[in-house]
Amino acid sequence: MHPLLFTMALLLSAHSALAGGVQPFPGVKYATVSAYNFNAKQGRPECTMPVNEDGSLCSSVKEQGKQLSKTQVQKVLKILNADSSYRRGFAKCFIPHHALVFFNTEGKPVAQVSLCFKCHQLLIEPSRPRRRSIAQAAQYDLQDLCVELGLKNCREN
Repeated sequence: MHPLLFTMALLLSAHSALAGGVQPFPGVKYATVSAYNFNAKQGRPECTMPVNEDGSLCSSVKEQGKQLSKTQVQKVLKILNADSSYRRGFAKCFIPHHALVFFNTEGKPVAQVSLCFKCHQLLIEPSRPRRRSIAQAAQYDLQDLCVELGLKNCREN
């Protein structure tokens, strides 16, 4: 194939992949992001995600969330969208105590992340795959952010 034709074909396929491909998380418009502690009781978690299907917060979310700065949101998105932040395999447990909720301009939740530092797992909505194992470096970065935000029990591992 002629080098120019090959380059054009490559550019067209890259453009097609971007146009119809997977959007980076969260893949929806949002205005603010807040972090929460939830499922404070020991044992089986009350909720696996901080936001219920009707858009209300899980009843185990007892305290007001901590709103992230733009810099903190950029850091979170960089972590969540990096392939290197994840590893193969899953732990059998998932007892989340920390969460991130993305809100639109009307204050309605449009995306969420549930974190279990003890089990090195997270759930992401909207996303496929939904459940993922966190790589050690990414977990440490998320735990550092958790501490920076003043949340409880950030070093659960």
